[in-house]
Parts: sequence; structure tokens; C-alpha cells
Amino acid sequence: NTQNRTTKGQGKLTLKKYDPIARKHATYTETKKNLGRNEVKARKS
Repeated sequence: NTQNRTTKGQGKLTLKKYDPIARKHATYTETKKNLGRNEVKARKS
């Protein structure tokens, strides 16, 4: 659960995912707690 992670002191979520551009596994770190769910994305005009 992302809400419990900061209280337990574990910090942000880190994932090892394959990066097709670099063609190797890279570590992806969580940037925001809400992961963009509540944000309105800008429309292309």
C-alpha cells in the first residue's frame, strides 16, 4: 500500500523494469504518491 510506505520508513517504490531504449534493466523509482491517478492531463490542442 502506497499510503503505509512512508510511515514505515521504506520510502518510495522501486521497480526493476526493462528499458527498451537502453536495452537493459533499469531501476524505476516512484515519483509521486498518487501515481497520477488524480491529476488532469493537459489536452493536446
